[in-house]
Amino acid sequence: MITSIEIIYESESFGALNKPPLIHSTGKNSIEELLGNRGALVQRLDYETSGVMLFEKTPCLKELIKEKKIEKSYLCILSGVLKMETIISGYLGSRYRGSKKVTYSKTKKPRFSFFETKITPLKTCDNKTLVRATTTTGLRHQVRVSCSKAGFPLLGDKLYGGSSELYPFFLHAESVLFPDGLKITAPDRTDLDSLLYSKP
Repeated sequence: MITSIEIIYESESFGALNKPPLIHSTGKNSIEELLGNRGALVQRLDYETSGVMLFEKTPCLKELIKEKKIEKSYLCILSGVLKMETIISGYLGSRYRGSKKVTYSKTKKPRFSFFETKITPLKTCDNKTLVRATTTTGLRHQVRVSCSKAGFPLLGDKLYGGSSELYPFFLHAESVLFPDGLKITAPDRTDLDSLLYSKP
């Protein structure tokens, strides 16, 4: 059980922490609980996802996020060999409240929001590809859905078509880039190489 958090950046108005995998962002026994009164989270990461999470001490980040002025980069391991950079865009939303799965649409629907994700291959090994996914939107399950729509779901992400050979799937919020040039980067995951180069 995780009992402390790693702060990787802090100023008078906001900060960033490094979320480990396999812990919820909010609720009981969560990052939110561990953060306590040091600030308020302005984003969530999935239970399996690790990396940079932002929190604010005074209202200063939500407007930047709403205006899509913060670029987010993620590292993930995909099923299959992606050879070329690809951009996936469209609309994401849920058919009903509390749905575990997010739905993709090419056209605008009620309660659906526009997104765009650039997926860049970095390394390949056997039938796996390490990619960097970048976006300024950061909707729920956006990277997972984008990779699946590209035909290369996250390895182990059964919800969106990935095989079951890896769990938890590898999805790491690598960095955030602010409009003034400030870049906050999470420490590398120590298990990346072993997961990428391991044999099925």
